[in-house]
Formats: sequence, structure tokens, C-alpha cells
Amino acid sequence: MNIRVAAAILAASMLCGAALSGSAAAQVLPKATRDKIIQSTVMLMPTDASGEKLVGSLGSGSVISPAGYVLTNFHVIGDIDSRTISPWILVRTVKFVDREPEPTYWGKVVAADPNLDLAVVRILETFDQKPVGALNLPFVELGDSNALTVGDPLFVFGFPGTGGNTLTYTSGAVSGFTGENTQGSGRQWIKHDAQTGPGNSGGGVFDEKGLLIGVNSAVRVNKDTSTTTPFARPLAVAWGLITPNVTRFVVRGAGSGGAAASPPTSTGKTASSSGNATPQPQWPPAIALGQSYQVNIQRGSGTPKTESWALTLKDRANNGDARGTATQGGQTQTG
Repeated sequence: MNIRVAAAILAASMLCGAALSGSAAAQVLPKATRDKIIQSTVMLMPTDASGEKLVGSLGSGSVISPAGYVLTNFHVIGDIDSRTISPWILVRTVKFVDREPEPTYWGKVVAADPNLDLAVVRILETFDQKPVGALNLPFVELGDSNALTVGDPLFVFGFPGTGGNTLTYTSGAVSGFTGENTQGSGRQWIKHDAQTGPGNSGGGVFDEKGLLIGVNSAVRVNKDTSTTTPFARPLAVAWGLITPNVTRFVVRGAGSGGAAASPPTSTGKTASSSGNATPQPQWPPAIALGQSYQVNIQRGSGTPKTESWALTLKDRANNGDARGTATQGGQTQTG
């Protein structure tokens, strides 16, 4: 596997990208908060199917656990059309903000959803391909994307490729929300106006408290008006990947800006908060196989109606989605 290291060194000096313009908000994160996010923002570079050669593309990611878990886009670590995943991901970390990130680790994808364009990478090896052992990395805390509203400030960190591959920080505001197809109603996407570029894919979007509330994912260009709209996945959409697969993450706010929420002991996760915060009820709930849930479903069309179903998760489909059985009275549905 030494070819991986040689390829990484060669590719580090060959990457470039183009940025897309946007407007910046006046707000600025405190320096201490920015420093923490900078140390937790990584560049990700996938290998080809053999795992021995970098494919030449790059993206960004956020370390969301000191144990070495990185949240990013699926299209950064794989191909959405073929639903294939790179066998190894080179993880480059920021040592100095005026230098390109240094090749530091190798990781593998531990959870991915091409439909959501989200993935989680776990760091497993040092750059010289030795097991990392126990890690205690800088990481970002998770916020409540459901609390966002139009006009809220947000901040984007990543490696857009503009003027080199050093880390870039831009700011903007929440422009609005939209549905899954980037049309119609819904909160499946956050529209914003922070300046981004291709390498920002997978990078963190943060609120004014420095909490991760989204993953920068796409840009839509209106050819008629020559306008561009960046889109970020709200963190709320990523919980199905995070809660069953990531340990030692920390959630703050629980929708109200409160203290750190400790995941349930049954999941094996522990929150590494400052220790002086009062634990709040678990938010969001941990989703795990073998557990049962009571789910309230509101009808989206026709006469408004809310139904309560008992949901038991059993296994996972090939694309990583949880499968199970939902029952209500004499009705049963599987999927």
C-alpha cells in the first residue's frame, strides 16, 4: 500500500478549482471558535477502486468526534450514479492556515447514503499506514438545524480551490429552505449566500455559536439570470447516519441553545463536554437496529390526520437505509 502514500504526495501539488461567488454577512465568529473549527476541518481525497491511486478530486469534511469520525458528502468519497465508494480516503489536516493541509491519516467509509449525499468516514491509519489506536482529535459540536430561520448568519469552512488549496472561511446568511428536489416546500435543503467552490463539498456550515448545523453540498445555477444558489444539507437530515455509527459526538442546544446532550449509555457513546453543563434530554433520539419506536405520522395531503405507528428496526438495505416493520392496529407495513 505504499503506492497510496506516493500518489498522495504527487497529487497534493496538482489540484485546482474554481469558486462561485456569493455575498458575505457582517457577523464574525470569535477567534477561539474559529480556531477550534479550523482544527476540525479536513480535506478529503478518495482513491480509485484499487485503493492505490488518488483519483485527483478533493472535498472537505468536519471531524464530529474525537474518536476520528468525519462527516462529509457521498459524492466526495464515492460516485452517486454507480453508488460505489472509494476503498481509502486520504485525510489532510490543517497545521497552519497559510499552508495547504498536510496528509495525516487514511480513513474508510463507515456509513453512507447516496440519496441524501451524505457519508461518514472513520480515520483508521496514520499517513504511513500504521493503525491509529485511540484518538483524541479536535472536533466540532453539533447544533440544531431545525432552529434556523431565514436571515440567520452562517459560516462555511472548507477547501474551495480558489487561489490554492489553503483553508477558506466565508460567511453569509440563511436565504431560505426547500424540498428534496430543491423545489417546493420543505427543510431538506438550506439555501444560503456564502461564497463557495467545488472543494467546499462536504465542508461544515456553522451557526453563530460555532455549532455544526449543515453540510455544504451543491450549487444551482440559473442560466437565464446568471444567479447561483449554494445549498447545504441540514444536520437534521444526517442523524440517521450519525447516531448508529459515530461515538463520542456532542450535541448542544436541543433546539433551545442549552447544554450538551449525552447520548444514551446503551449506544456506547459518551459526550466529551466541559463537565459543568447540566445534561438535557437526549436530542436527537438514537436510531439503532433492534430498537422499537412509537412514530407519529402526519398526512401531507387531503384531510389533516396524525397516525401513531409502532416501528421496529431489524436490518439494513444495501444502500444503508434501516429496514423494519411498522404496525398500527391490524395494519402492517414493511420496508
